[in-house]
Amino acid sequence: MLLCKLKKVPRLFKKLSEVSLQIHSCTDVYCTAVLTTRRNKMTSQWRSQVLLKNTAVEAEAAPANFEKCILRKFGCEDIKMSVGFEYSNGQLTLYPSNEGIRLEHPPGCPCCFLTKNDINNLDQANQATGVRVGVSVLVQSVDKKVLITRRAKHLRTFPGVWVPPGGHMEEGESLEEAGLREVEEETGLTVAKAQYGEGLVLGLWESVYPPLFSMGAPRRHHVVVYLLAKSNKTFTELNSELKLDESEVDAAAWLDDRMVQKICDSDVYGQTIKTPRQYFEATVLVNGDHQLHQLCQSKLMASAPVDVTHESQDFERLSSGTKFALKQWHKILHADNTLSMQKRSDSIGSLFHVVTHEGHKPAEFPFLG
Repeated sequence: MLLCKLKKVPRLFKKLSEVSLQIHSCTDVYCTAVLTTRRNKMTSQWRSQVLLKNTAVEAEAAPANFEKCILRKFGCEDIKMSVGFEYSNGQLTLYPSNEGIRLEHPPGCPCCFLTKNDINNLDQANQATGVRVGVSVLVQSVDKKVLITRRAKHLRTFPGVWVPPGGHMEEGESLEEAGLREVEEETGLTVAKAQYGEGLVLGLWESVYPPLFSMGAPRRHHVVVYLLAKSNKTFTELNSELKLDESEVDAAAWLDDRMVQKICDSDVYGQTIKTPRQYFEATVLVNGDHQLHQLCQSKLMASAPVDVTHESQDFERLSSGTKFALKQWHKILHADNTLSMQKRSDSIGSLFHVVTHEGHKPAEFPFLG
C-alpha cells in the first residue's frame, strides 16, 4: 500500500506543476492585458491643448508648439498683449484682439531664448504634449482677502512656491468647474459656481518650467487661466474650514489689499526690492495638524533666482504668475471703489473689460497704473 502511494507522488507533483504553469500562463496573459490596456490609455490619453489662430473669424487653429513662446508667435516683442480666447473641452484657442484680455509672461521666458540646438535637445515626449491648459483660482472672502497656498516641497514643478489653488483640466470640465474642483481638492473649501459671477477671468499667463533656462531645459509649458471666485464668507470662517491636502500643499495664507499692494510694489519686472522685516500669518501643516505660524513677508517679495545652475536651487517665493494675478485683482478692486465713488452704473462685466484691456490709453484710466 505504501509503495503504491509513493509511486503516485511523482504524478501528483507533475499535475501540480502543470496547474502552476497554467496559473503562471493566466497571470502572464492578465498582466499583458493590463499593460496593453494601460499603453492604450496612455496613447489615447485625453490632454488639454492650446491652439492659436491669427483672427477671431479664422476657421482653423493650429496647436501651439511646446518650444515656442506664444507672445513671440503672435509677433509681440513686449511681455504682454491683448488676446481673445475660446475654450471648449480642453482646447483653449487664442488670437490677437484689441478687445480681448491680457496675456502676459515673465521677461525671462525660457522659450524666447532657445536656439535650434536647444530645441533639438529637448525631450521629444515633452515636445509632443504641446502647450497645455492650466487653471488657477483667486478665492476672495467677503472682507476682501484672497487665498494663496504653498506647493508641497516634493512636487516636480515649482516646489515650495506660493500660488493660488489650481491645476490641470479634466475631460468634459469647463474652466470654472476645473477651478472649483482644484480649490476643493487642495484646500477643502467649496465655492459655489454662481459665486464666480461676471468677469471671472483675471488674465492669462504663459508659464514655462523650469522658469529660467539656467535651471534646465523646458519640461512643462502651459497657459494658465486665472479666475476670481468671490465667497460670501469672511476669511476667518473660510480659514477655519481649511483641510489642506499634504500631497499638494503644505501651507495657506490670506492676503489683504495692503499686503497685495506691497507685493505689487516690490516686483518691478522681476527685480526684487528689499523690504523691512515683517511677517504674515499662515496656516501651516505640521505632522498633519493645521498650525498658525508667522512667516517672513520677504518670502512673498522674492523673485525667481537669476544665478542658479540647477532647479533644486530654487527657493520659497511667490510665483511670477501669481504676482500677475494679484496685480490684476488689485486693479479691479480699486477700479470698483473708484467707480462706486463716481456713482458709475457699469456692470461687473464691463468693469472687468476695461481693467483687463491692454493698450487702452492709460491716461483715461489712471487705475491701470
